[in-house]
Amino acid sequence: MKFRVLILFCFLITPYLCLKAQTQTLNSLDEARDLSVKVVTLIYKDSSALVMQTLGPYSTLTSDEQTYFTEDLPEDFHKINQAMGKPEGFMKIDEINVGNVRMQEVYFILYSETAIRVRFDYYKGLEKWRLIDFRIDENFVAEFKEEK
Repeated sequence: MKFRVLILFCFLITPYLCLKAQTQTLNSLDEARDLSVKVVTLIYKDSSALVMQTLGPYSTLTSDEQTYFTEDLPEDFHKINQAMGKPEGFMKIDEINVGNVRMQEVYFILYSETAIRVRFDYYKGLEKWRLIDFRIDENFVAEFKEEK
């Protein structure tokens, strides 16, 4: 789809999430899940300008990436909404836990024509949970597990 480039922007932030110190951490997995739902709800409600305000304290974006989230992302989501149709809802499709140190949540935001995938990765350091990766894309193939 021609808007694939528009929604793959989050791949750019991954290295920075891991390398810089975050200003806030999460005390529990429940707090991490609440953050994920809050962000997905903002995207679903086309409040993408508020995504940066919500994720900001938990992520470590460069100034260029912050500019993208606050200035360019709302326009990109407007284009996505035009191409994919009306937002119809969202659903959590997967949660993977690796011991008590790693958790990944995957959501679909459902549009009238197709859906986008939103993925959150969290890591627990010595005491607190940290958001280490956030992605938005259309990669549905990754969600189908091949049976052998």
